[in-house]
Amino acid sequence: MARLLDNLKQEHQDMEKLLCALERQLALFDEGKPIDYEIVEAIVDYSFAYPDLCHHPVEDAIYEIVRQRNPDALDPRVDLEAEHKRLAELTNKFSSLVKAVLQETPTPRDWFDKTARDYIDFTRHHMEMEEKYFFPAAASALSDADWRLLEARVDSQQDPLFSPRVQDRFKRLRDDILAWEQSAEATGQRSNA
Repeated sequence: MARLLDNLKQEHQDMEKLLCALERQLALFDEGKPIDYEIVEAIVDYSFAYPDLCHHPVEDAIYEIVRQRNPDALDPRVDLEAEHKRLAELTNKFSSLVKAVLQETPTPRDWFDKTARDYIDFTRHHMEMEEKYFFPAAASALSDADWRLLEARVDSQQDPLFSPRVQDRFKRLRDDILAWEQSAEATGQRSNA
């Protein structure tokens, strides 16, 4: 399988870790406990810094070549452009709400919770759709030459959170994810993240 697809799948696994971190914060929120808005803000910042700017453009480039080379390989349920647009809208909505809370703007708890859960649910739906329909179509429709062309065309930027050199603004989030994974391993729980 093409290296680009392997990278995209790994990035989906990493994104799942972020969604689990956000769910842990929402569980505190639902219990009426304070949540760590620094972690929540870092999750939103990461979504803008990497998936929106690096991950999705790679998928879009692959999608475009599949559409040119073998449009019949694409499942009609896959509208990557619309999915990425919807995901960007949900990310922007959630980001605006997080900023409002951080600026101490009165925000209904149920609205915050629903907006966060809409973001989580759609992100998971989106990744599942890609892995079930889009990635297999790309793997079968594109030749080795197509993959080499794509690798030459796309920017390979270092992930600011999941690479060995974590950017400062994401260190607390990374620590939270690692601590949770270690705790899950120590207690024998199977980690979803």
